[in-house]
Amino acid sequence: MVSEPQIPGIDRVRGNEVDYLVLVKVRPGKQYGVARELRRRIKTAFEKNNVKVGAPAQIYGGQPPAQ
Repeated sequence: MVSEPQIPGIDRVRGNEVDYLVLVKVRPGKQYGVARELRRRIKTAFEKNNVKVGAPAQIYGGQPPAQ
């Protein structure tokens, strides 16, 4: 990273999920490694602070199968 990350706010809300927009300036060609390391550090911080993440869920709608 060549500067501190910026978090301008919430990018999207879907059901129980909230996506935050995180902007990070990096050197050319380093974006993938930096993104992986940033996600790892966020995960570690969540674990350290007992922040529980929700499990993915799928909801199906429609008619129940005929019996």
